[in-house]
Amino acid sequence: MADDEVLAQLATLGRYGNALQKVCDAEDWTDPRFRLVVRRALGRRPRIHPRQWEQAAAFLALAEAGVLRRDAQGIAFGSGREPLTYAVGTRVAKLTATDLYEAGTAWDVARTSDPLGFVMGAAPRGFPAERLAVHHMDMRAITYPDASFDFCYSISSFEHIGDDPDFLAHLREVRRVLKPGGLYALTTEVLLGPETRRTRGNYAFTVDHLLRLFAEAGLQAAPTVEMRLSDAEDNSPRPLQSILHDDPAEPMLQALVMRDLAGFISGPVLFLLRPAPGGAVQPVTVRGLAASTAAMERARVEQRNRRYGDWVRLNPFGHRPAQARLSLDLWGGAPVAAGQPLLATRNVEFGAAQAAMQVVLVPSPDMAGAGRVGLRLFASRPGFEEAVLAAEAELTINEPAGLPVIHRFEVETRPGLVYSLIGRVTQGAVLLASADIQARRFPRPDGAG
Repeated sequence: MADDEVLAQLATLGRYGNALQKVCDAEDWTDPRFRLVVRRALGRRPRIHPRQWEQAAAFLALAEAGVLRRDAQGIAFGSGREPLTYAVGTRVAKLTATDLYEAGTAWDVARTSDPLGFVMGAAPRGFPAERLAVHHMDMRAITYPDASFDFCYSISSFEHIGDDPDFLAHLREVRRVLKPGGLYALTTEVLLGPETRRTRGNYAFTVDHLLRLFAEAGLQAAPTVEMRLSDAEDNSPRPLQSILHDDPAEPMLQALVMRDLAGFISGPVLFLLRPAPGGAVQPVTVRGLAASTAAMERARVEQRNRRYGDWVRLNPFGHRPAQARLSLDLWGGAPVAAGQPLLATRNVEFGAAQAAMQVVLVPSPDMAGAGRVGLRLFASRPGFEEAVLAAEAELTINEPAGLPVIHRFEVETRPGLVYSLIGRVTQGAVLLASADIQARRFPRPDGAG
């Protein structure tokens, strides 16, 4: 659009082209094109976190593809009411925003009985409402005719669809509704590792897995995927639970680029997809993956060893935050009955080590009589359902009345496994005044792990 100042300035700064098909890197925020898009198109202050990168990268890809123009039609999937909706919608003839918009959805970013009003409620002043359509839509069944759209995009939505058949159903639908030569800008979480984390509804893919899905659906990715990461400190992986935070303007955004998913390292990647003529998909080159994987794994192990080299507190309710309201007397709750969960930590990865844990449970003055709690330490492969029992204990609470119960134990931990401590009431009813769980690791004498 010749009269659009942002697009005009981007044109003077030069093109990324296919180089935009890449992993998120902290150094991207030093690029004037990214900073221009963040400030002027998205209306945000530059801040290093994946969602901002994904939206800026997708906007740049759409701009460079020439589809941000007054006669273009586009569709967004799983878009909630993200800033990119308004940055794109104001520059095209029509943008259709889709998500699981309904009052009962599990996604608070789409929880509404009035989809258009919900999305328009976050629109910047002067946004042209006539250029936006908002619909409840399943990504696997796009309710539009063939060749309806000049472009599509999705920001960290693809991984939530389901499993491989669901991903393929979506991609084939995208191929169907895109015009010849149309662009699908897709961002999703990619693992620096050999195996996809297959958690239904929340996948983290390997690059090879994604490229196979794209090819099977008849979508051609750009010729090269750049997975090389700079040595910027903000690229260092951080445990997911330490970087999630609430921001009233942009809820639940990750503060840093690479994430340590309890032993997996992942970050977002932008893919540039077009319908392959005749369905014939050409090979795609992946660059820098091995070097980035090795560097991030070294950083992750160093951070893990420092973090658990001395006693560190684990959130007793990290896996089930709402459980704190039921288990602790701070909220005046009723005691937790036998058979019900009392506490559950998040997964912790110790590597090959001897891990020590200490649990201190203080009964509430409002707890009547004694109760028993079964503690179970489970080990599992991240992203897989199978878990094995690594340690267990039965603790009697409030006998004698009011005295804390202290339980300390050690267990040999293995590389590639994560550990979670689960507590369940097995007898009586338990209400706690406080719960404290601490852990540390001791390296194995042979130096492994």
